Amino acid sequence: MNIKKWIFENIVLPKITKEVKKFMENKKWYESKTIWSGIISIVIAIYNTVQPLLSQFFGINLPVIPDWIYTVLGSLGIYGRITANKEIK
Repeated sequence: MNIKKWIFENIVLPKITKEVKKFMENKKWYESKTIWSGIISIVIAIYNTVQPLLSQFFGINLPVIPDWIYTVLGSLGIYGRITANKEIK
């Protein structure tokens, strides 16, 4: 047997097949880091928008979530997109 053929069939091909299978697998939407960073960003934006009204309504001072949190969540969203290896169903 040719050594190049043996190396390809026994070492290279299984690794390629494994990577292709990984990309072909699907995952649920709630398993996505990118989706969760987006959802959390939206929830925080809504909270910060209604926070003054809620504080006034309940008569207590609710904390304001700092704006730098959006930077962290955006970074996590980009990281999730870069490291994504499965398609969302």
